[in-house]
Amino acid sequence: MAKASIEKRVDRLEEALTELAQQSRVTEIKLAAFIQEMRDYREENDRMIQEMKEENNRMIQEMKEDTRLLGERLDKTIQEMKEDTRIFKERTDKTIQEMKEENNRMIQEMKEDTRLLGERLDKTIQEMKEDTRIFKEGVNVYQDRLDKTVQEMKEDTRLLGERLDKTIQEMKEDTRLFKEGTDRTIQDMKESTKTFEENMNKTIRDMNRRWGELANKMGTVTEDIVAPGFPFLIERHFGLSLDDISCRRKVKDKSGNRWEFDLVARSGNIAFIVDVKSDYNKIEYLDHFIQVLLPKAAELLPDLKGCKIIGCIASFRLAPSIIERASEMGILAISLGGDYLEFCNQEVVESIRQTIGG
Repeated sequence: MAKASIEKRVDRLEEALTELAQQSRVTEIKLAAFIQEMRDYREENDRMIQEMKEENNRMIQEMKEDTRLLGERLDKTIQEMKEDTRIFKERTDKTIQEMKEENNRMIQEMKEDTRLLGERLDKTIQEMKEDTRIFKEGVNVYQDRLDKTVQEMKEDTRLLGERLDKTIQEMKEDTRLFKEGTDRTIQDMKESTKTFEENMNKTIRDMNRRWGELANKMGTVTEDIVAPGFPFLIERHFGLSLDDISCRRKVKDKSGNRWEFDLVARSGNIAFIVDVKSDYNKIEYLDHFIQVLLPKAAELLPDLKGCKIIGCIASFRLAPSIIERASEMGILAISLGGDYLEFCNQEVVESIRQTIGG
């Protein structure tokens, strides 16, 4: 009986060992599957990181190429403007030279006419002297010749006056035509300059947009775009110099909840809180900023105690409904792109300027 009990225990032990071996085998299989799954996840993660690096490098290369093409276009435009200026100068110099030559010719002709008139006057005077001599011999003969000479002088004077009037009129017409040609050339240059400026502004806007897209993809819109330009924007519109500015301010409340503020800037007792999004297209974003984030900033940031807090939203794309709602709530709306940073609701800017005395 004792032997049977021992055999039974041995059988149970063998069954337990067999079950333990099976469980160990299952565990090994699961562990191997988990290790393979982790390897696959790491390889997928490495592949995604490599793709992001390649995409970033491609976008940076495109920006470099755009910058190079812009430089070439600028050089070409400047060269064309230099060539247009040279041609305009040559045309102007040529016209001035032709006018000088024409004036010299006319002056020479007038001198020649004056000389001939002088000779005729001399001759007439000589004749008058002779007539005076003849007068002594016969008053009637002298009177007739004197009347004829006076009539000839009047006619010569009239012809000379007509020729002078015609010459002056021709000079006025030449001056008018020259002025019209010069005005046309200046207008053409103004239009060319306007077209060049429009193309430049479009190129700058495109580059700002591409830079913004790259910065947004890398998660650095606030640091790379908003923060560098915000001090100049505030100084230009309000005459304020910022004492400090910080990005992505993180702070915990008493309950342990973490809060983050994209950009916080202060000038004396005036503070600016900026909410930054690449696409500000939902009213809910604005309501959350006004109703939650601004009160939390006043509550949790000790350096803003006693400050007048001004709320701002900044984005590459601000929907008209967002700008209208922000204006109604006294929130500054900032557009990123074009002229870099610019306010979209000037009425709020003017209201705040009057409030702070800027």
